[in-house]
Amino acid sequence: GGPATWCATRESTTLAQTLNWIALAARGSRVDGQPKNAVTNVSPGSGGPPVEGSDPLDPERLQRALEQHRLELQECRRRFHNVIERAADGIVITNPDGVVRYVNAAAERMFERAAAELTGQDFGFPLTAEGTTEIDIVRRGGGGRHVAELRVAEAEWNGEPARLVSMRDITDRKEAEEQERRLALERAARQEAERAQR
Repeated sequence: GGPATWCATRESTTLAQTLNWIALAARGSRVDGQPKNAVTNVSPGSGGPPVEGSDPLDPERLQRALEQHRLELQECRRRFHNVIERAADGIVITNPDGVVRYVNAAAERMFERAAAELTGQDFGFPLTAEGTTEIDIVRRGGGGRHVAELRVAEAEWNGEPARLVSMRDITDRKEAEEQERRLALERAARQEAERAQR
């Protein structure tokens, strides 16, 4: 998997701001009405005006700016994976054709398969972005099934169109509903038998 697109977009924007200030200074352009010799220091990631004091093309300053952007992107990726991996719902990201690009830990547990096995495979269920759908996931070894409530949303993944699939395990709820249905039928059958004996 890769970072969330918004991480990459955010970092690209702030990096572009920094590089824009550098380019303006190098060409001798005026920035906020100031001549080139007043454009002296870029504040990385701030998007604000330069600060006077040193050469914006100083290699050490450029290296620090790039390192800051690298660390910000790394932190953004870490936060993204932390949120998605800890989610109780299964999360699957596919391309528009339904080929799996990413699965989180909850999805691995539902499918009883590792992410490496699922990635690159066809998701196997319809991906319609309207309402919710219930799907049955057969457990390995014939040990029953998981019932999941599936929602699909259009998204981007690494800058390309994608589908974000969230799956909520509702197996316990469905089993409780089925048990309640059976009990209701049994009660109705007993009442019918009692009426027949009168």
